[in-house]
Amino acid sequence: MAAVSGLLERFQGYGDRTALIEANGAQVSFADLLREVDASSAAFAGAGLAAGDVVALTADYDCGTIANLFACLDAGAIVALLPASADPDPALLRLAQARFVASGEHISAHETAAGEPHSQLEILRAAGTPGLIIFTSGTSGEPKAVLHDATRFLARFDDAAKAHTTIGFLLFDHIAGLDTACYTLAAGGTLVALKDRRASTVRHAIASTQAEVLPASPSFLRLLCLDEEAANDLKSLRTVTYGSEPMDAATLERLKVMLPSAKLIQKFGTSEFGVVPARTRPDDGRFIELDESKVAIKVEDGMLHVRAPTAMIGYLGEEKPSVINGFICTGDAVQMDGRWMRILGRRSELINVGGEKVYPQEIEDVIRELPEVREVIVRGDPHPLLGKVIAARIRITEAADAPTVRKAVRKHCSARLDRYKVPVTIELTEDALTGERQKLLRRS
Repeated sequence: MAAVSGLLERFQGYGDRTALIEANGAQVSFADLLREVDASSAAFAGAGLAAGDVVALTADYDCGTIANLFACLDAGAIVALLPASADPDPALLRLAQARFVASGEHISAHETAAGEPHSQLEILRAAGTPGLIIFTSGTSGEPKAVLHDATRFLARFDDAAKAHTTIGFLLFDHIAGLDTACYTLAAGGTLVALKDRRASTVRHAIASTQAEVLPASPSFLRLLCLDEEAANDLKSLRTVTYGSEPMDAATLERLKVMLPSAKLIQKFGTSEFGVVPARTRPDDGRFIELDESKVAIKVEDGMLHVRAPTAMIGYLGEEKPSVINGFICTGDAVQMDGRWMRILGRRSELINVGGEKVYPQEIEDVIRELPEVREVIVRGDPHPLLGKVIAARIRITEAADAPTVRKAVRKHCSARLDRYKVPVTIELTEDALTGERQKLLRRS
C-alpha cells in the first residue's frame, strides 16, 4: 500500500533517531520500530490475515500498538482502534465485524456474527484500500463506528516536517490522538507516552523529556493551570494545542501567564474528517479560521458543515447517508465574526429555558472565572412551567468553603448573565467531572 510503504520508508531514513519514549522510560528508535513492524507483519500473516479483514486493535502509545497498526495497514487490512483501558467491548467488535483482535504480541481470531457485510466496508474492499475505524466517544450519545480510507488519512502527513518531542496525551484510539502520533512520527519527531493523564504525571513527563508540544483538551488545561508547581516543569513547551471542546477566555489568559513562551493554537476536527488546517485568531484564541483552500465550509441555521478530502466513507451499519454533496454536518453551533469562527457547543446540548435558548458553555465560562472552581458542568433540569431551568455541578478546590462558593457563584452569574441563565440549582462535588478522554462528561 503506497501511503503506508511511503511512511515506512521515511521511518527508515530516520534510523537511530528516537521515535518513542514509552511510559516506562524505554526509548525506541525508528530502526527498532521498523523491526517490530516486520515482526508484526509476520505474526499477522501466520494468523491468516488477508487484505480487507478487520482487525480490532487495542491502541495505546507503545511500540507494539504502533507496529501492529502499520503492519495491518501495509497488508491492506481495516483497523478498528479500541481503548487500551478496558477489555474489548463485544458490541464494538460486532459493529466493526472484526475478524481478529490484537493487543501487543497477542493475536486471536474472532467469530463475526452472521449477516451481510457492511456496505461501507465493501467499498474499501472493492478498491483494495486499507481502512481505519474510529469509534466516537459517545459523550453526548451512543458511539458510532466511523470508517476512513487509510490511504487518504495518511496522505495528510506527506509534508510533515516539524520534528518535535510531543506528549501523547490525547488517546491513541481517538482521531486527534492518531493524528498526533502519525504527524510526529512522519516528521521524525519523538512521541512521549504517559503512565496516566494526571496533571502531575504530564508535567513530570514534559520536564524529563524536555517536550516541546502538548496537545490537550481545554478541560485538562484548566486543571493544569490550577497546579501551582506546573510552571517550572513546563518551560520546554513551545506549542500547546487545544480542541475537542470549546475553550474559555479565562483559561487562555491563565495559560498565557503560565506559559509566556509557548504558542497557544486551537485545533479543529472531528472523527468524521480528522483534523483540518486552521489558523488561531491572534487576539482571541477562542476563534479560528479554517483553511478554505483545503476544506469548504458552510453555516446553515447556525450549524457548521464541512467538506474535506479526508471525509469518512460513512458510519458502519447506517444506510442513511451522512455525507451529503460532500458536506458533513459537524453538530457544532458556531458564531461567525467575518472569516473567524467560534465553536459555541453541540446543538444537542442546547437548553430551552422558557423559550430562551442557552448553550451551557456560556454559563460554564462565567463560573470558571471564579478561582475556587476546578471544573463545572451546566445542564438543564426539568421545570413544570419553564420546561428547563439551569443547574450547575461544580468541583471546587480543596481549600474552598462550600457555602461561600454557592453565594459567589450566584452573585457572579447574576452580575454577568441574563436572569434566566443564572443557575437555580448548584451542586458541589469532590468527584472529577471529566472522563478518560479528559472531556467533560455531559451525558452523565
